[in-house]
Amino acid sequence: MDLREKSFADTVRDIAAEGVVLLENNGVLPLTEDRKRIALYGAGAVLTRKGGTGSGDVSVEHVTNIVEALEEAGFEITTKSWLSDYEERIEKSETERFDRMKAEAAATGDPLMSVFLRNPQILVDGAELPRFAEKIDDETAVYIISRISGECADREALPGDYFLTEREKEHLKALVENYEDVVVVLNTGGVLDTGFYREIEGLSAMIFISQAGVACGTVLADVFSGRAVPSGKLTSTWARNYSDYPASGSFRDNTGNDKFYEEGIYVGYRYFDSFGIEPAYAFGYGKSYTDFSWEVCGIKADEEEIRLIVDVTNTGSLYCGKEVLQVYTSSPAGSLDKPWQELRGFEKTELLAPGETQRVTIVWETRSMASYCEEKAAYILEAGQYLVRLGNSSRNTEAVAAIELDETVVTERLRNRLAPCQALKECRPREYERETMEKAVPVYKIYAGNFKPAAEPYQESTKTASDKSYEKDCCTYEDVKAGAASPKTLVSQLSAEEMAALCVGAGAIGNGAVIGSAAIKVPGAAGETTSALYEKWKIPTAVLADGPAGLRLILRYQVRNADNSVVVPPTGFLALTGFERLSGKQPEEENCRYVEQKTTAIPIGSMMAQTWNPQAIRQVGQIVSAEMNQYGVHIWLAPAINIHRDPLCGRNFEYYSEDPLLAGICAATMTRGIQSVPGFGVTVKHFAANSQEENRFDQNSVVSERALREIYLKGFEKVVKEADPLMLMTSYNLINGVHAANNRELLKDILRTEWGFRGAVVTDWGTTRNGMRAGFGGKTRSLPEKCISSGNDLIMPGDVRDREEILSAIESGELSMEDLRTCAANLIRNLQRLCL
Repeated sequence: MDLREKSFADTVRDIAAEGVVLLENNGVLPLTEDRKRIALYGAGAVLTRKGGTGSGDVSVEHVTNIVEALEEAGFEITTKSWLSDYEERIEKSETERFDRMKAEAAATGDPLMSVFLRNPQILVDGAELPRFAEKIDDETAVYIISRISGECADREALPGDYFLTEREKEHLKALVENYEDVVVVLNTGGVLDTGFYREIEGLSAMIFISQAGVACGTVLADVFSGRAVPSGKLTSTWARNYSDYPASGSFRDNTGNDKFYEEGIYVGYRYFDSFGIEPAYAFGYGKSYTDFSWEVCGIKADEEEIRLIVDVTNTGSLYCGKEVLQVYTSSPAGSLDKPWQELRGFEKTELLAPGETQRVTIVWETRSMASYCEEKAAYILEAGQYLVRLGNSSRNTEAVAAIELDETVVTERLRNRLAPCQALKECRPREYERETMEKAVPVYKIYAGNFKPAAEPYQESTKTASDKSYEKDCCTYEDVKAGAASPKTLVSQLSAEEMAALCVGAGAIGNGAVIGSAAIKVPGAAGETTSALYEKWKIPTAVLADGPAGLRLILRYQVRNADNSVVVPPTGFLALTGFERLSGKQPEEENCRYVEQKTTAIPIGSMMAQTWNPQAIRQVGQIVSAEMNQYGVHIWLAPAINIHRDPLCGRNFEYYSEDPLLAGICAATMTRGIQSVPGFGVTVKHFAANSQEENRFDQNSVVSERALREIYLKGFEKVVKEADPLMLMTSYNLINGVHAANNRELLKDILRTEWGFRGAVVTDWGTTRNGMRAGFGGKTRSLPEKCISSGNDLIMPGDVRDREEILSAIESGELSMEDLRTCAANLIRNLQRLCL
C-alpha cells in the first residue's frame, strides 16, 4: 500500500466510525484493557462484507476482515478452530455456487455478468456451538451477523436474509449460556429483523457497523477499543415486524408490473409516526458511549427562514462523543393530509469532551414546510401553527416553539405533471390531536403578506437564451473550449448522423457484453462517449465509471509496449469482485506490461448518510475525484439517491435514506466534493421512483403527483438546485405508465423548466430495446428516438441500432432536428464544463 492509498484508507477509517450505529449497550462497550480476549463467531468474522454487489461493488486487492483487524488492534481471538472450519465451509459453498452459475449460463445463453449478479453469495451456517458447564467471564463473546445484497435482485423476508436463520439463533442462545458478555455485530447493508435481541435474554450490546468499504474490519476494532466513539444515526426506520412497513404486502409480488404506492407521502418515519406504530429503532436513532443534554438558547423566525440556536453538552464523565441534533416540524391540520412530523434540519457537533458544550445553529427555509396541493398545482403553507420539535431521533423530540401563520400562502405555482395512469387509493392516517399533546411553547408569528411572490417557472420563457454573436460560423470544439464559439454554433454544423453518434455512447467492446467493457481508455469503466467526431470536429471523449461505493475499475490490465495501447479485457466485469472465478482470467499477450488501478472502497451510501455529517461526505467525494484524476475517469455514476421505500430493495445500501431531505443533503454534499476539482462530474441516479430491482424494466410505479413531488423527486430537486450536478441518470422503470427515459414531463418540464437543470441526462445502461440482449429481461423498453425527444441526452452504453432508429425517426418526422440539436448541445456543454 503506497502513501496515497494509506492516506485514503485512514480517512475512510476515521469517517466510517461516524456512520457506526450503537443500537444497544449495557455498558460492556467499549472493551477495557482487561477485556482483550474475544470469543469470535459468525459468518461475517471471516467473510466481512465491505459493500454490496453490482454497480455498488469495488474491486480491491484486500479488505481486512474482522478477525485480522481485531488481532492487529491487540485483541486475542480464542475461537480460531471454529473460524477455520467456517472458512472451509464457505469455500465448499462457493465452489458449488460457481458450478451452478456456469451451468445456468450454458442453459440460458445469458451473459455471465447477468447470471453472476442474480446469484449472490450465500452465507452458510457455521458449526454448532458447545454448551459449557460454567459461564466464562474473562472473555467477551462477539457474534458477527453478515448479509449481502445488490443489483438485479431484491432481498427476501426469509431466514438467512431479513431474518436470522435457526442456526444463528441457536448460536446466540448458546453464547448467552456460555459467556457473561455477548455482543452482536450487524455487518449488513440494510435493515435486519432484530426481534432476536428482545427474545434472547442475556445479550449485552448490539452494534450496526454496516459496510464500511476498506475500513469494515478496522472500524469495529476502533469502536471496540474506544479509539473511536460511534456517533452514527439510522437513516431508515427499523420496524419491530416486517409487516409494519406499508409496502410489505406487495413489494415482492412480481406477478404484475404495476406497483401501487398506496402509502403516498407516508414513507418511513412519516408512516410510523402518523399511524402510531412503534418501531424497533426509530429514524435518527443511535446511542453513544456518553450522554448529552441540550438547551435552546434562541429562536429567530420570519417569512424567509427559521433559525434555532442550541447549546449541546456532553454530560458524561468518561468518553468523548458527537451528538446529532434533529429538528422536525408538525404542520397544522388543514385541507391537506400531513405527516405527524417531518425532518427540517440537523446539525452534528464536534467531538465533545466530558463536560464540554458546543453551540450549534440549525436553519431551514420557511417555505420548505409547504405541502403540495394537486388541486391547485402549487406548494402551499396552510394557515395555523407549525410546531418545531427538537431531539436526537424521530421518537425522541419535544416541542420547543410554534410558528404561527395568519393566512394560507402559495409558495410556488406549478402545473400538474406525472398524473397517475390508474386509480390510486392512498391510505390516510388516523386522526390525532396535535395541540393537546404539546406543552406550552413560545409562539412566533409570521404573515402571509410578507412572503415573496410565489415562484412561477412556467410563466418564464422556457426557450434557451440566445447565444451571443460569434465571429466564427465554422468552428470546432477547440473554438468552443476557447470561448470563441458556443455549443449551439458547433452543433448547428453537425449532420443528423453526427449528432446521433454524439447522443449514443461508444457501444460494446469485446465479447458482446453491453456493460463494463465499453471503455477502451480505462478498462472496467462503464463506458465512453463516442470518439468518432474527434478527427473532424475535435469533440473529445468522456469516460464514465461506476459506482456509489467507490470508483469501480479493473484492478490490473495490460498495455502493449510497442504503442502503449490498452489490451482490452474480454469483459469489463472483471471489475466485479469474484467475477474472474466465473469468467476465467484475462488472456495475456506478449511484450506487454501490467498497469494497476487501485481504487478505494468507500463506505456504502446508507452508511455515509448515517454519519449525518456533510463535511465527512465531502471528504469521501474528494477521495473519489482524486482517483478519477489519477486513472482518467471524467464522470462518476453516483451518487445514488433513491428513497428507502421498503427494506427489501436490493440496492438500498447504495441509497442514502427514507427521508428526501437527508438524501438530498448527502447527494448535494457528495456532488460538491467531486466537482470541487474542475474536470470531474457526478451522475445523480436513478431518476426516479426506482424502488426495487426485480422486474425493474417492466415495473410501473403508480404513484400520486404529491408523493412524487414531496418524496421521490424532492432529493433530486435539492441536489440539482444546490449543487449543479454535471449529469443525471434516468431509471429503468416506468412512472405512471411512461418509461422514465421517455418521460418528457419528468425531464423537460420538471427537471429543466421547474428546477433549472443545466447538465445532461443519461440513460441507465441498456435502457432501450436494443439493450435487451444484456440478459436483464424486460418486455417493454424505452425507445431511443423518444429518449431524445423527451430530453434524455445520452443513450448508454450505446448501440448502432439506437443511432439507426434515431435517424429513421428524423426522416419520418417523428423526431425533430431541434430536439436532437438540443440534446447534442447539452452534451457539448458538459464536455466544456469538464474542461476536456
